[in-house]
Amino acid sequence: MSLIKPLRLIRVDASLSQNDPLQWSENSQLALNGYNQITLLEPKLPSLHQAIRKVNDVTVLDPKHLFQLTTILDRDSIKSMPLGNFNDIVVLTGDEPVNISNVVDYIIVSHQWTPTSDTSRDNLLGVLFNSGELLIIGRKNTQSNKYFVLVEMFDVLADQVGITDDGKKHHVDSNQLFSLKVKSFHFSSIGPLLLLSIVNGNNTLFVYKVDRDTYGLELLASIDNGFKIIKQKWSNWKGNASYITVISPENSLRTFKLTYEDDKLQIFEPTLVFQPTRFRISQLEYIYYQDDQLLVTTLTGKLVIIDSNHQAYTHSFDNYTTCVSVTTGIIGTVLTLILAFENSAFVTVKFDLDKHVFESIPTDKSLTSFVETVLSTYQLENMAEEDEEGEGGSGSEGLLVVQGVKLFHNNILSVQYKTNPKNSLIYRQQAQLESHLQFIQLETPIQEPVQASTNQTSIAKVVEYWFENFAKIPEFHDDIDQERTERIEKFVEKLEEFKKANIVDIDLELDSEKFADFSLLLLTKFNKNVQVNQLQYQHTLSRLLINSLIIFKEGNSKLTAFLEQLKNDIKDIENKLSSYLKKLIFKYIDDNNIEPSNEFDKYLLISNLQQLRELGIEVTTKVPENCNITMGTKFYSETFEVHVKDVIPHDRLVCSTTDHGWSVCALSNLPLLQMNNRRDELAQFHYIIPEEEFGGLINDLLQTVNYCYISGNKTYQLK
Repeated sequence: MSLIKPLRLIRVDASLSQNDPLQWSENSQLALNGYNQITLLEPKLPSLHQAIRKVNDVTVLDPKHLFQLTTILDRDSIKSMPLGNFNDIVVLTGDEPVNISNVVDYIIVSHQWTPTSDTSRDNLLGVLFNSGELLIIGRKNTQSNKYFVLVEMFDVLADQVGITDDGKKHHVDSNQLFSLKVKSFHFSSIGPLLLLSIVNGNNTLFVYKVDRDTYGLELLASIDNGFKIIKQKWSNWKGNASYITVISPENSLRTFKLTYEDDKLQIFEPTLVFQPTRFRISQLEYIYYQDDQLLVTTLTGKLVIIDSNHQAYTHSFDNYTTCVSVTTGIIGTVLTLILAFENSAFVTVKFDLDKHVFESIPTDKSLTSFVETVLSTYQLENMAEEDEEGEGGSGSEGLLVVQGVKLFHNNILSVQYKTNPKNSLIYRQQAQLESHLQFIQLETPIQEPVQASTNQTSIAKVVEYWFENFAKIPEFHDDIDQERTERIEKFVEKLEEFKKANIVDIDLELDSEKFADFSLLLLTKFNKNVQVNQLQYQHTLSRLLINSLIIFKEGNSKLTAFLEQLKNDIKDIENKLSSYLKKLIFKYIDDNNIEPSNEFDKYLLISNLQQLRELGIEVTTKVPENCNITMGTKFYSETFEVHVKDVIPHDRLVCSTTDHGWSVCALSNLPLLQMNNRRDELAQFHYIIPEEEFGGLINDLLQTVNYCYISGNKTYQLK
């Protein structure tokens, strides 16, 4: 038997369900909207000795050891952000509707992660405030709670409208005023392109291309609308087409078709797919089945599925409270929908995708058990408090409020909830806020297992594996009936079996495909290479095992041998990844007959040749005999002369002409003279920050493989 403990969140309370407070990134990062703060759960490498415990023969997983909990936005940090732009606007015309522009208490209306970057494996976060201002924020350095503003949508729209910032009050008419306000937004991606759609106060839909390097925005297309829009949902791209469905205040749905061809995006006139109704639309989701994409929406007491031909299929149920989420999964031709309601009720419906028939089925036992456990625990805790106060009694009943439900990974749901006293008014005090996040493994799967994407970090993959398989992961037993040496040996034996099942031998081989674009070669053959991703994951998993074993100080021969084996495995993985990447570079040089003229590019080729030669790998590529590079800071500089016949020193340092040894970038081999460089999440490897003086090869390499190419995790600047 196994269970997952709830994660207690102190001073955290989720926003209203219509704000979609739970947002998971593709890298298993959870951003939780708490009205005027965003709490972030960042996955971290677990330990074999902390996350999993055995309690009365029950295996218990504690999620607090799998995530790092930080607050990236709060009331104080929001004050320092570039908000309040509308306070400096004077409206010249008097025909504008009632408008409150002087917002003092900023509330987060919606937020969303961007799709994961193929080059950095990082995600940005868009945050929309009640003032109509949209900011895109991202993390720049190793401080996990420091997110910086990268895009100010107000400035983008002001430039678009033709309003310049001269340090004085902006004088605009009412049309310009509402063209500066953002009502809703959504991210999407097609290939390497990151796209952003927004709806402004005039109900115009804009689509922009976001440059992931400079964070500049380029307007691709727009369309004016004669109807109001309050929310939008963007489907995945299928080929060169996708759809944006918008909700209007009268609870109608309209769908825009978008196409992207020859670097041009086109938005077609919308189609009314759902007629206005007095029942409020609460949820809107896209699901994908074979070549079709269906739209799922919930109204008061109803579930509606709309196919690509705009045919609507309706199912009614007896719950009329707010639906906070719709979780979907497809097995075969059966679509399963789990509807979660604010009053802690769950409704499960099956829909035959071929016959278009609904069927109500019993809710999964894990969900009903979750509701019963939370309410009974609350009552028992209150009963204990009453006994301590000498009052006695049966304990006050609780009301379970479900604030949001999202599918975390492979039939595991994440449920954000809080428990209040029944039939009572709650005064909301920030210091006394408390909510919980519960991960629930469904007893009956609703979807086929989903494989991890190639741009997901290795840490995120490990965390997802821990949730899915924690009952099978070896643990060290504190059995006082056995000697400690015997317990360690049994633990090592279990880990050897675990390693055999999860760390396998993988060889990387080059193929004959040629690329004229170096960045495209690296993206296709390295970043998106499944075998490369598996080796990176195994490297991180091996590091986890070593970290969990080095705490044993005993000189046990079996433990020592296993640790040495793990270290050899890590070294072997590093050599495989390093040599494969270097072979890709030389293959590109050979296929395109490139003779580098830049001294830094020459350095890259010479140093790579030296390292391959050290591994016993022959290189037939013609490489420059020597090179001379000078690097430095504003305080000092060093010159490095490298010859193709030089031997790599044992300390792995590169010596300058002044005989000073310097550590090198793990990717480009360039010496690290700057105090600031990039470091991976596990603090194992350092990478140099690109400079203009570097050659085209090195800069393309650093910008395309802008993550730890050995561990597969993100890298951040030290400061």
